[in-house]
Amino acid sequence: MKNLNYIVENFKKSNLFEKIDKNKFNSLKNYDIFYSLRFDGFGMRIFSYLNCLRIAKKLEKEVVILWDTARSTPATQLHHHEHDDHVIFKDLPIKYFNSDKQSIDKYSKNILGITGKILYLENESYEDVIKELSKLAKNLELNDELNKKIQNISEYEYGIHVRTGDITAITGNEGKGNYYWFARFYVGYKKWFPESLVFKIIKKIGGKKTYIASSSEKFLDKISNLKNITTKEYNLYEKKNIAAMKLIIDIYTLSKCKHLICTQRSAVGLLATFLSNENVISPEDFLDIGEIYDELFSVINNQLTESQSPGKLLKKLIYLYLSRFYNDFFQLKVKKYFKKKVKI
Repeated sequence: MKNLNYIVENFKKSNLFEKIDKNKFNSLKNYDIFYSLRFDGFGMRIFSYLNCLRIAKKLEKEVVILWDTARSTPATQLHHHEHDDHVIFKDLPIKYFNSDKQSIDKYSKNILGITGKILYLENESYEDVIKELSKLAKNLELNDELNKKIQNISEYEYGIHVRTGDITAITGNEGKGNYYWFARFYVGYKKWFPESLVFKIIKKIGGKKTYIASSSEKFLDKISNLKNITTKEYNLYEKKNIAAMKLIIDIYTLSKCKHLICTQRSAVGLLATFLSNENVISPEDFLDIGEIYDELFSVINNQLTESQSPGKLLKKLIYLYLSRFYNDFFQLKVKKYFKKKVKI
């Protein structure tokens, strides 16, 4: 990362840093093993592991990844991952865990990384934290077959990663229809970038050799025929772990680009940033619309938080039942009673 200071400021702006306070730090000293856990996609699980691993090395502890195999999680429902996707890396310290059947309570006190933020200790500088995470990411070993593919990846002048809203930004589990109010947060919304603005980025790049990765197949199909634009450079013949392999190939391809344009709020962008030795910039800053973008999503977030907060929902529920009470009791029974009185 050539522009480390910019990246740190961007992470701070997105509230991605999380300090481990003294109480938590003292508590962690009592454990020999730290557990890394995420219920969502493959990229965020690896990002969580790197965070946990970095802290564990500081305290000379072991790390185990609680690898959720539940079929009801976003990893399978949204991202189509398989329970053993971890095999694309060598020697990850995996312990299978099924959140549909097991509770995390017995691990909860020594789980690190579950919040999806960058953990740091007191007196650590953000710059040093990012450098250490970058080194750990670069030291991850892919399996031999995938490593060969990565070594043969073409290099591009520009790399772009965007998420254009194909996966819902406000639910924790779209497939099961479980809508989580607490999943609706500012950083979550800002993962998404309008397609029209992506075309503006492509236009501004001016025909230079560019690789584009996206979570939207429809969007990639739209841009696949554009001049000097490459997408989905996979060449996969395997039948297993396809979703994870495609994701990793995208991440490593993006990291090799001379100029990387990506949001640092998505796991793909975060991992590509850690692996990159080049300049990294967010899409909104590349187009110089950062202030407008921030204001827009602040308005969206504030409105949805207000309208869908538990307090507001409770008021709506009370109003609903009062309305029913009025219709069922007052209009039907009370009016009927007085009608009878009038007839007498």
